[in-house]
Amino acid sequence: MSQVNVQAVSQGDQEQPSQVEKLESYSRVNPILEHETNTIKSPYSPAEWDLVECLDTGFVFLKNPPSYESLQEEYAWEKSVESYRQKSLELEPVRAKLSSFFKKIRSSMHRGQKVVHEASQLLHDIQRYRADKSAPMTVIDVGCGEGLHGSMIAYQALYQHGINVKPIGIEVSNFLAAASNKKFKPYGGHVIHKPALEGLVELEDNSVDVIVLMSFLEHEIQPAELLRVCRQKLTDEGGIVLKVPNYNSWNRVIRKEKWCGFRFPDHVNYFSPRTLKVLLHKCGLRAARMNFLDTVPTNDNMWAIIKKK
Repeated sequence: MSQVNVQAVSQGDQEQPSQVEKLESYSRVNPILEHETNTIKSPYSPAEWDLVECLDTGFVFLKNPPSYESLQEEYAWEKSVESYRQKSLELEPVRAKLSSFFKKIRSSMHRGQKVVHEASQLLHDIQRYRADKSAPMTVIDVGCGEGLHGSMIAYQALYQHGINVKPIGIEVSNFLAAASNKKFKPYGGHVIHKPALEGLVELEDNSVDVIVLMSFLEHEIQPAELLRVCRQKLTDEGGIVLKVPNYNSWNRVIRKEKWCGFRFPDHVNYFSPRTLKVLLHKCGLRAARMNFLDTVPTNDNMWAIIKKK
């Protein structure tokens, strides 16, 4: 781990370090291959961060992300999302307000809950292979936030498919962990208040039916290690519901550095369908479903249903 930059000196007076200079950062290797590869600096790289593209795989990643500790303290979700919103309002006020307006409309129409449908359907499919169909099924929501998705998955699985689901969240934020714990308790679930890898390790191997990685893997400094641990925890029929920003989206090509998928420094991985498959293969996983509709380039995000190989 290395300290980013040194304090600048101007006209004999020592300046106060910027927020970036105060943060501890890693200099990491290609996180999907887990070794050093030839890279070039991305044209979208901001001055204070080193965004690079691997010449071997085309994978784009932040080479010098903040340490886990810095990400947890300085870039916790409840802080960074508000900061990002304010920045968007300052730079593009009209577009930001329109985006917020349409998000509210989608929310009122109960759209945007694709993850709930995907996880509930996956649970229904998995249940067919179980001898004891009355036994509760386990869903892990990694980076569960306020617990909305985990609780809605448990509710929908019960009332649409008659499946009892125990939701377990993993959340590093004190505030969000407490909020989600209240939502999971009525279903017999709880929240593990730890970073993702530490929380996953606590779970019993081959005990989890569905793992939800909803807008999470782009934040993970060690995505390969995290997916390997996920694989260990899944039952043989279990699966992962994944959503990440799609680096191949046309919006990224058109809007360039203003693309909504760029969030520095809390987004540290930028996946395309191809580079995601490279990572899955390395971790003993496969995309059971990642079709054109899941990866359509008109969408800023892409989806996948992931299973063991």
